[in-house]
Amino acid sequence: MKKLIYIVVIGLSILFMGSCKRPNAEKETKNVVDKLEYFNKTFKKYYEDRVISSKEYSELKDIANGYYEMMNKINMNIQEERKDAKEGKEIFNYEDKYKKSLSDLDQRIKEQTAIFEKNIRILAQSKK
Repeated sequence: MKKLIYIVVIGLSILFMGSCKRPNAEKETKNVVDKLEYFNKTFKKYYEDRVISSKEYSELKDIANGYYEMMNKINMNIQEERKDAKEGKEIFNYEDKYKKSLSDLDQRIKEQTAIFEKNIRILAQSKK
């Protein structure tokens, strides 16, 4: 009996851990937009004096790299799910949820992306 309980507990633990690792498109999309907004706010703070120091540039670069890593993760999740679908494996409609999240956050994404692009141009010019 103890052995059966032990096996059931292990089985449930594995199922629980597997469900926790499932990508969450809504959360990941929000986190990407939050990272973009954080970059923009940090840039604004650092650029108040119209000069970006080497240290500030490095910090902004790290934030931007974090943003790009998050976007790459989302793209990899989409590619992985497409591959799983072709192989007949169970999928969780990550791409559809991602698209819905983009739609839900559309205005915020447009605003933050426009500011981000402007800030990146300023950074590129300041490093010439």
